[in-house]
Amino acid sequence: MTPLRLALLDLIRKKTSTVIVIISVSVCVAAGGLFLRLSIMSGTRFATLVEGPNAVIGAKAGGIELLLGSLNQEGPYPDFIPGGLYQTLKQRIQFDDGSVYDPAGVRHIVPLVIFAQFGKYRVLGTDQEFFMQPNAPDSPRLLRGEWFGPGEEIIVGSEVARMNDIRVGDTLTAQSWTSRNQKNASPIRMRVTGVFEAGNSSWNRTCFSSIAEANRVFNNLIGPSTSTAAFDQLHYLLVYTRLGGFRSIATLINRRSVAELISVPEQKAHLENLTGTGIRLGVSVSFLILLLAGLSVTGVMVSRFDGMRMQMAVLKALGFTSSEMSRWLLWEGTILGFTSCILGATTDAAVFPLLLSLLGSALPSPDVVPSHIYYSAPFWIATLFGTTLAVIIPLFQLSRQDAHSLLKGL
Repeated sequence: MTPLRLALLDLIRKKTSTVIVIISVSVCVAAGGLFLRLSIMSGTRFATLVEGPNAVIGAKAGGIELLLGSLNQEGPYPDFIPGGLYQTLKQRIQFDDGSVYDPAGVRHIVPLVIFAQFGKYRVLGTDQEFFMQPNAPDSPRLLRGEWFGPGEEIIVGSEVARMNDIRVGDTLTAQSWTSRNQKNASPIRMRVTGVFEAGNSSWNRTCFSSIAEANRVFNNLIGPSTSTAAFDQLHYLLVYTRLGGFRSIATLINRRSVAELISVPEQKAHLENLTGTGIRLGVSVSFLILLLAGLSVTGVMVSRFDGMRMQMAVLKALGFTSSEMSRWLLWEGTILGFTSCILGATTDAAVFPLLLSLLGSALPSPDVVPSHIYYSAPFWIATLFGTTLAVIIPLFQLSRQDAHSLLKGL
């Protein structure tokens, strides 16, 4: 009888303890895999943040919310800010208290306004400043076609084009998106004039049209009787500041307007600190769970061996070698680990989407940062390795067992 067959027969014969071990280890595998995937997802959430602008102006909100909304295309529909701020930042202003705002601190400004959605992708309005950004890692670069004009034209990011097989000259049909609690959306048809790429940033999954097109959508929603100027509003201003210019802009925006200015490096560092703590905690808990799984299997294997001492002594007397007995125990540990990994991975795959829905905006969307089931593979490998090594103690006891002495006691 081969060691593998011996292991299978022994596991079947002691099915109660076998089932308990498999359930306990599979729960550890599922929990560890979930923690590991959440940690990876949390750690890569800012991998697609647009690099370049060092300040963002938006409606008053949390700094991280502004950062992720403007540079990672996350979160709910934001509140508006007055479009006049865009021109104000280009002018020198002296206030009654004697303080002065000097536009020399501003190097470049990019206005953005969200007005539609194309499937899961956002459609933003901007102007020519978007294409004239300083040399930054994620500055947009035209791959084919040309930039949009003021009419019903649009350019799409490389990921949008690739995932939807969009070509220059196609007609893209988006749905208007003009408020946080919008109930009705109207179709918007625009001609695709080009496809662009912006490093590895979130802009690759974004579509851009003109601010004039955005205002047309807002006007059509409210009605032609309302003045177009009433819709001269924006969501974000991406600001490239010069050295020492941030404080002057912050004084103007944060103290004298309804908007808020945030420092991108500061908020990104804050986000990294928060996610870094979560990553370290998640990885620590994952390996603690793995350790508990290994100890659980070790304890069971030691207990099983203690109850099988006489049986193994008889097998030795029948001619089984120590090598065959060792392979038997190794097969038992491997089978337990492999079965537990299958059940744990199945549970992981089933529970992870539910966990994401419960966490909501605490984690990035899977469309932004995917987390596939095979991301848990390192934990499965470690579990297989750990459950196999769990038989080391029984193997050590087996090597010291005196079968002759045990059989004399019968």
